[in-house]
Amino acid sequence: MFTAIKKLEIKQKDIIFLLLSLLLFVAGILQWWCFPQTSSLKEVIENPYFTTRDEQENHYIINKGKSEVLKVSKENRIMSRLSWDNHEADCFGEADEVAVDRKGNIYVLDVIWNDTGLGLAMERVLRYTPDGKFDRVVFEKDYSKTMITKRHLFSLVRIGDEIHFAEVHPDGKGFSTYILKSGRNKAEKSVEFDWDNAIEIQDFALDKKLGYFVIKNGTIYSFDSAKIRVAYQVADRQYMLPYSLSCQNGVLYFSDICNQAVYQLDGTRAKLLYGKEDFEKITSGQLGQDILETINVTGEGKEQILSVTWNNRVTEIGMNRSQDVSPSSEMNYTRTSVLLLGLRYFCLGIASVIAAYYLAVLVKYLIVSGIFIQKKFTIFMILGVSVSAMVVMMSMLQRFKENYVQEQISSMCTVTQIASEIMDVSALKHVTYPSDYGSEDYRKLQECMNDLIDVTSEYSENLYCNIVKVSGDRAYALAYLDNSVGGYFPLDEGEAAEAKKVYRTGKKLINDGKQDATGSYVYVKTPVKDKSGKVIGIIEIGMVSDTLSGMIDSIKTKIMVEIALMVIIAVFILNECLAFIEDRREWAGKRKQQGKKSFPIPYLRIITFFVFAAYNMPTSFLPVYIEKFYREDFPISRELAGSLPLTVNFAMIGILSIFCTGLLRKFGFRLVMAAGALCCGIGEISMALAENYAMVLGGLIMGGAGCGLVMNGLSIMAANQEGEDQTKGFSVINGAILSGMISGTVIGAALAENLGESRMFFFSAAIWVSMLLLIFVIGGVFHMSEEKRQKHTGKLAFLFSGPVLGYLLLVVVPYVVINGFTSYFLPIFGDSYGLSESQTSLLLVMNCLVGIFLSEALTGLTMKYLGRGAIYLSSALSLGAVLLFGYFQNLPMLALTLFLLGASKSFGAAGREILFCRQPVVAQYGEDEAMGYYNLADNLGESIGTMVFGGMLSIGLVTGMWIFTGISAVTLGIYTLMGKKKKME
Repeated sequence: MFTAIKKLEIKQKDIIFLLLSLLLFVAGILQWWCFPQTSSLKEVIENPYFTTRDEQENHYIINKGKSEVLKVSKENRIMSRLSWDNHEADCFGEADEVAVDRKGNIYVLDVIWNDTGLGLAMERVLRYTPDGKFDRVVFEKDYSKTMITKRHLFSLVRIGDEIHFAEVHPDGKGFSTYILKSGRNKAEKSVEFDWDNAIEIQDFALDKKLGYFVIKNGTIYSFDSAKIRVAYQVADRQYMLPYSLSCQNGVLYFSDICNQAVYQLDGTRAKLLYGKEDFEKITSGQLGQDILETINVTGEGKEQILSVTWNNRVTEIGMNRSQDVSPSSEMNYTRTSVLLLGLRYFCLGIASVIAAYYLAVLVKYLIVSGIFIQKKFTIFMILGVSVSAMVVMMSMLQRFKENYVQEQISSMCTVTQIASEIMDVSALKHVTYPSDYGSEDYRKLQECMNDLIDVTSEYSENLYCNIVKVSGDRAYALAYLDNSVGGYFPLDEGEAAEAKKVYRTGKKLINDGKQDATGSYVYVKTPVKDKSGKVIGIIEIGMVSDTLSGMIDSIKTKIMVEIALMVIIAVFILNECLAFIEDRREWAGKRKQQGKKSFPIPYLRIITFFVFAAYNMPTSFLPVYIEKFYREDFPISRELAGSLPLTVNFAMIGILSIFCTGLLRKFGFRLVMAAGALCCGIGEISMALAENYAMVLGGLIMGGAGCGLVMNGLSIMAANQEGEDQTKGFSVINGAILSGMISGTVIGAALAENLGESRMFFFSAAIWVSMLLLIFVIGGVFHMSEEKRQKHTGKLAFLFSGPVLGYLLLVVVPYVVINGFTSYFLPIFGDSYGLSESQTSLLLVMNCLVGIFLSEALTGLTMKYLGRGAIYLSSALSLGAVLLFGYFQNLPMLALTLFLLGASKSFGAAGREILFCRQPVVAQYGEDEAMGYYNLADNLGESIGTMVFGGMLSIGLVTGMWIFTGISAVTLGIYTLMGKKKKME
């Protein structure tokens, strides 16, 4: 192994080490997939929200800002962790409550917010197995067609053998309770009430026959199957606000968020169980400035446990003896999980060391072999332009971010100033105590906020609004735009200090990055003053920082992508222009020596570049564009309808490859290429004017026929040359193809994003028409050789011979099918993931660039040291990459998958061509003619690939890829057996 970097030789043991590195990497990734605990050996309680227990005394803690649920044993060991990064089929966006049935199944109340972070997109109840594996959705409510600004599902609790919860109707005019019976998979409605003030409900507590709910002025109501009645009402002029409810064995417990206390409802009287001083005593003074979030009572009789969740810790109290039985703030994973985590680090660590070593070998080889020297101009040009663009871009984006944030804050200042001036001062003065929250004055304040902030408008949909007051040492938010109350009652220490400062100075206060348990915010506090100039309240308007950051990041990403694409286009077009000038100079010299029959390399380059640029302009969005014409009455699925025109397009290119040689000999280069360009132009116009699926299909058929003539014609012209001209011709074609693909993809994506997808086709049609004119002007300098190579077999005999047909069907076609991932699946996935055409094109460009820069080095190395083994390695690499993405369908894994596919294609495609040409039967028949059949198989694989990945969208990418991997393994196995049989003969 260690001699490779000295001698720059890859021997059999080096191949073994590389395969070992790959296997260890796969093992580490699979271990991460199957046992996805975090990279830490322990977890800490951080920003918890809710806690409950089961009958085995296991704790269930909603932790880290509602992003995870921890199942912790009574020995303080983490038994399972529910989180979005657990690679399950589904997971919660934000966990609000958790319950456990008698079988140990875990139920999570899931809240999914919309893009603004201020409105709900959906609420659900999810069921997980006892070991934390996702099972199913048992209830869901979609709010995508209405504006819901606060949660509507409450009180997820086990009662007997059933799971119960309550729902406030989306219109805020009633509520219902639901029951999930044991053994059932869907919750059923139990009780339904019409109640006009249901929008003011803050929490529910459910029991066997009786239920309770509390509204925002602190009044608690009870209800049964027939009637709603008042159970408890806070006295006037009293700082007390019931907020979080829990019911056990017919007894109601509630939290008072004004005084950080817990009460028990005894008839119509509230009995204090624990005040803030009691909690301080029980917890040995650990609470400090912590704020009470939720309460939950579990257990029976003397074993009842009160779980109190603060914004920084969890307190569990044995209610019989007021004993602290809280879980530790630090929890360790089980020993098995620790061992698995160590195994993951070991596998990935060893794999990384081996990979880094052989990467160093590859870099040294590129330097010593002179490849860097040969391409030094291109490399330095790319690096120079990229570094310069990066420096300028980062400076511009930083200034843009600062200016954008300041503009948003200035807008908030303007709105808060207007709000402070139009606020009903009299109403604000009269709303002081929680009992005032249902008064007419309170409704005036609510109407003022609603008039000021229209959450349905694009301008203010990202803004929230609160009214804050300071009374003595108390600082609290009394009114919210979303009709809720309690989240900031009292305000935390930092925001309370801000409110008191506004009261003291009478000036507005700006905070451009507050972080607390509920999130991160950018906001402005402006004082509301009476006629005498005294501050009587504060109007606060702000935005969730994640929303603001998301808006800025979205704009920054768009700018960065566009700059990167501009740099890429500039580099490749400049590179092709310089190469064209150099080729033109060399060709002019040869033409003086050889006459008019010298092969026109510079014109071959320019035609190839524009042909592949025009062809690839719709690559980043074509499948998405096709699916827009799908109708529900079609006899085929949407996925098949989207892939079928692409399949036909690739098939037409492949079919024309068989006839192209004869057409070139009979009609000449100019007429054949002009006919192809004309067909392509007509096809593009048909796509641009398409009003239905038939026009799209017809356009792609015409385009496929035209491209079949043009693309195959260029390859055949190069293959028809001899010696240095043939080598140079193929080299120029390969380079111009990649440059044209990248430039066309980028330009097409930019045009589609800015002008529309259909209009983009007019530009590609214009390029084809320009190509038509160019071919008529310079087409006369291309000539086919007059002599036909003598073939020992006929066309059909050659095609159906065992070595040829077996190689094409078993080796070439299955490998090329994987290209359907980039040509069909990637645009579909990018569109569903919210990527623009430019962003998708950037991913495609990265895939191509990997092939460009690794092709020469990897092809030489693999063919020298692996030979036919390169076939198996490239197939394994490409199949493994797509399988890996199937399990981790996110952007980072997509980038890795495209990199691995590019690396595989860099030597896999060229290696297959080389091995095909090395077959004796191919040499006898003639490589130029035989390559027509190879191109047919290549395009057949492309056409099948779009249908294969279209089908995978229906059955699932992972399932489809495992099936296809099995088929590929069988085909390669058959090919291997055929080779062994031939050797034996």
